[in-house]
Amino acid sequence: MQVQTSKNKHILISYFDPFDGRQCNNSEHIAKSIEKYFNQSLINITLCPLETVHYKSSQKLISFYEKMDNKPDFVISLGEGKCDGVYFETMAHNYSDGKTCDNEGTFLKGKIVDDAKDSLDLSLNLEDIFNAFKDKSFIHISKSPGEYVCNSHSYLMAKNFLHKPFAFIHVPKSSCSQTHRALSILIDSIKYLE
Repeated sequence: MQVQTSKNKHILISYFDPFDGRQCNNSEHIAKSIEKYFNQSLINITLCPLETVHYKSSQKLISFYEKMDNKPDFVISLGEGKCDGVYFETMAHNYSDGKTCDNEGTFLKGKIVDDAKDSLDLSLNLEDIFNAFKDKSFIHISKSPGEYVCNSHSYLMAKNFLHKPFAFIHVPKSSCSQTHRALSILIDSIKYLE
């Protein structure tokens, strides 16, 4: 993908802290690398760290956005996923399996929000970006961000955050062998945003 950035853009990117006994969360490394890459460019990156905690993560991101003087054009949350590539999430679901506790020890099982839709689309369309890549071998379009905090966060953002286009992207965890490819894909994707 060859993209020339010709106008100013402001993107708010969130990342999660380590969870499930891990020493680091690669979403933080990727987010900070993106910020460093675009330093002093037409693209302004603002970072928001989040705790891997059901409900609290979306509340913090929305509160962070509301307190910003210079509002972003897009909001993107990053989370850790599988080693086989970058996952562009397109939907979130009103269900958590409760198999793993969040970082406050909560096992969320069942509905995330009572009397709400089973599934919601995420408002930032990543399929156009996906289609712009010639090499799609390390990129996936996904309709399920899992059944853990990434999903509950995405669902609550889709339900409660209606201000700007929102997306969730899973990046490989730090122990994976090709995290550099994920960073390159994210950089090109951000350049593509209009």
